[in-house]
Amino acid sequence: MPGPTTIRSAIAPAGLALWLLILTAGGAPGQGRSRPSGTGDAREPVIIEMVVTGLSCPFCAYGLEKKLRTLHGLAKLEIEAGSGKVTLEFEGAGELTEKLVRDSVRDAGFRVKEFLRAPWIDPGRGR
Repeated sequence: MPGPTTIRSAIAPAGLALWLLILTAGGAPGQGRSRPSGTGDAREPVIIEMVVTGLSCPFCAYGLEKKLRTLHGLAKLEIEAGSGKVTLEFEGAGELTEKLVRDSVRDAGFRVKEFLRAPWIDPGRGR
């Protein structure tokens, strides 16, 4: 059975690899690509920026990412583990509400400290 040192040395590279994957992947192919504005599409992207407390490591960010990816219409997701800044981009607002976003973050084990940009703060800023 491997000792604690062996386990730690195996986890550290895995954590780094996961963090790099989160930073560079940007989701599955076809996701995260926003359409140029002015294309005549009635479903303009909706952007939400928020600060989430408790995001201290890549594994925390990954747990939050898994939960947020279940939100309908999510096209792009960026999480900065150190600062806790989370940016979500949706293809359209649909049924998106502040409560839905807060509940998703809470269900992942975190808390929204503040919304920096969202349609319910100022409808013009969320677009």
